Amino acid sequence: MKAFLLLGMVLVFGIVLAGCKEEGQPVNPAAEAPLVEPALLYNRADYPEEIVITEHGLIGYWENTPFSADTLKAAFPDFDIIAATDGSEGQSWDVFHVTKGNIKFVQVDSDFLGNVGKVSTSSPLVGIDTGHKVGMTFTAIFPDFSNPVCYPGLEELSGMVLCEAPDRTQIYYIFAGTWDGPDGRIPPPEVMATWAIDSIFWTSR
Repeated sequence: MKAFLLLGMVLVFGIVLAGCKEEGQPVNPAAEAPLVEPALLYNRADYPEEIVITEHGLIGYWENTPFSADTLKAAFPDFDIIAATDGSEGQSWDVFHVTKGNIKFVQVDSDFLGNVGKVSTSSPLVGIDTGHKVGMTFTAIFPDFSNPVCYPGLEELSGMVLCEAPDRTQIYYIFAGTWDGPDGRIPPPEVMATWAIDSIFWTSR
């Protein structure tokens, strides 16, 4: 949801990517469900990873799914679901960490209307339906700098760059690297070439 996208960028990433949807009463999740069931768009056998982020959320935990420990546990019975809080700029909110052993695979945030709103990861063990992973370089994803849509990082992401995933509208990559240039600017291509994905996140519509 656009409202969550804006709020999530301001609170979590400090970046405004889009306008917000008009405020209103919580909607019926079923009314906004995709016309095509997301599960039908993905062949689970194509993804060897245990957890996979797609354009429609996590495989097994799609967008419009209730934000709760029970629904997450039902989707990922072999993982631990840990309730936690996240915060920024003096505000805090509830999140869930999906973990196994000492590895945090993803963090799940709500859309503030009762459903999943954002999923983020810093683990290369999490699959992405684009085929990309945390740790991949900028040029491995955008050869010849083929029209990436990117934004300079602000606040907590100062010195980083956020880019839309190729051919996706709900998945974003955060690139990190070294550069002596000013904050609030995207480094030149020769600098960005060696930067790598620090984290990946998905947001609901």
